[in-house]
Amino acid sequence: MPLREYCQERRGLGTAIWVDLQRWYEVFGDQPFWRWIRRNIDRECDRRDVYRIKWDRFLRELAAELVQKGVEEYRQQPCLPVDLVIRADHSSNRHYFLLPGRKLRSGHPWLYRYISLDDFHFYVSNPMAFRRMRLPQLASAINGGAVTGAVMENSIFGKPQSPVWCTDGSLSLETAATIVRNRLALVPRTHGWVVEIKYPYGLLERQGECLRSPTFLDAARDGACKNWIFVKNRNPGGPGWGYTVDMTRGGSCDRGAPEAVHAPIKIEAGRGGEIALRVLELIEDSLPQVNYREMGDSPRL
Repeated sequence: MPLREYCQERRGLGTAIWVDLQRWYEVFGDQPFWRWIRRNIDRECDRRDVYRIKWDRFLRELAAELVQKGVEEYRQQPCLPVDLVIRADHSSNRHYFLLPGRKLRSGHPWLYRYISLDDFHFYVSNPMAFRRMRLPQLASAINGGAVTGAVMENSIFGKPQSPVWCTDGSLSLETAATIVRNRLALVPRTHGWVVEIKYPYGLLERQGECLRSPTFLDAARDGACKNWIFVKNRNPGGPGWGYTVDMTRGGSCDRGAPEAVHAPIKIEAGRGGEIALRVLELIEDSLPQVNYREMGDSPRL
């Protein structure tokens, strides 16, 4: 459903809001890179993945931002007003627009998250003696069993005020970080190690958390300009899992692995044994070249 139709059909939005958004929306047709983002916005309007009250508030505040500053100011940076609305310091937006997706039934007893060994070392390492380990030592220690999920106890799993992106076990048999990086479009990982963190869905349930559908607002959380790599599920319905862009062969790419999001959680003392860690083989090459126009025309995406 195009954004225009969505605005016209929703009470509280209407034609007036669409008029304020129209010129900005049309800017996304100027470049294939940006056109991809516009398509994700339309799909967000079409599916039942997001809580509509939050999506509608986002559109109203975006329209107000565009009216205040003028579209021309954003013509070269059309993603900037999205960032300004989501990150607004003068309101509760950073909390309000965090994880606006509808709740999902897991369907998977185990969840998987893939991050760089650098990020694991910085965000989840515990205690200080562990932090002083060099990355090659840490990689060997994890795969040798000397460092286990216990090191994550009493730490926060995930970046505060950001969604934690996860997938199912589709890649659990892969050993090459290059393949995993391409299948999940972990941009801009061009070198180094990738850590697989396998954890039970029960860790979320015990803290009153759940899986949620990934949304446009989740993908824009750390910068809307990165949103091109996020592909909104093309199928009608929802709420449901999304899926990544598989960049393995480059060009128009392909449909990748399932993905969902959840809130950061604290790994409680005694629960680290439920988490399995694995360091994949080093990334060996740069990202495949992508054709954004072909991606937009792909029937798989």
